[in-house]
Amino acid sequence: MQMQMDEILKTFSNVEHDPYSENVTHGGKHTSDLQEVADKLFWRENYNKFTIEVQKDSDDYHISFKVISREK
Repeated sequence: MQMQMDEILKTFSNVEHDPYSENVTHGGKHTSDLQEVADKLFWRENYNKFTIEVQKDSDDYHISFKVISREK
């Protein structure tokens, strides 16, 4: 049980320091948020290539996305 909790806390810490790390889903977003992700990954984090999966949320208004892969 403690190992599971340690793993969860480690994941939260990683996401806090790198919110667009691979396989982290971001929901309740708008298409304009994708521009922010691209700006951060290309220009601030210096990635040369990344793949994002995007889908419409069930409310038919928001989107959710996750970074599938990133390459420097």
